[in-house]
Amino acid sequence: MNTTPLTINYGMIGVFGGVAGPMLGDRFSFVRFRSSGFNFGIDANGTSETDLLASIVVDNCIISVGTEANAVSQPINAANATFLTVENSTLTGDGNNDHAIYTLAIRGVLIRNNLMQNHGNSAIKLLQGGFSSPTCPTIQNYTSWTIDNNTISDSKMAIAVYSFCALVMPSIVISNNQISNISDTYLGDYAAVYVQSNCQSNMEKVVSSGNTFSNLGLGGIILASQIEGDATCAAANAQERFRISAAVEIRSSAGR
Repeated sequence: MNTTPLTINYGMIGVFGGVAGPMLGDRFSFVRFRSSGFNFGIDANGTSETDLLASIVVDNCIISVGTEANAVSQPINAANATFLTVENSTLTGDGNNDHAIYTLAIRGVLIRNNLMQNHGNSAIKLLQGGFSSPTCPTIQNYTSWTIDNNTISDSKMAIAVYSFCALVMPSIVISNNQISNISDTYLGDYAAVYVQSNCQSNMEKVVSSGNTFSNLGLGGIILASQIEGDATCAAANAQERFRISAAVEIRSSAGR
């Protein structure tokens, strides 16, 4: 499903899954799907925190997007599902304000064996809630988010993960990824991989192993709590618990 690459923000979607409910238990599978030119290649969403899709599977797909500068364009946009799997796929941005994979309130995530390139924001963004949501998410039934054996290049950031309100961030595993040419120089996030627990939320566990980094604009991996920044909404006892299971190798273009 292709169109001439958009240069105006029409908000066009290649495939849209999600109506005014109910979506509970529905399953979407995209296998060998090809799409180019739209603002969004795939947009699949449950309707609420309780009306969840059972699963979204994207396997062996090639998706590229296009739009005008500073407009949102994402190969995969997904929300409110029990599980999302994205594997063996190539996801290419237009270099503007986009993500390869953008998720909201997905309980379990497996992202592996993909090529993600040329994204104007973080190639992967995983959220428990929205930045400006009028209400806090309340249901704590998350399992784990795993990002394994991907190649991520030529983007502003590689991976961004955020928890909100009083939720506990699911266990995060970031392993065996090759991350290169990450150009972000914005001191607000200052890393190729940025994981933040906001307000009263806590990190359960963040495991990083076997990743390689090269040609970074700033740092490699940052784990941050609201307590370390603006603590006005942070719980007094909020704390991070994380484990680095192996040394993280960070290389510059000079090889050090």
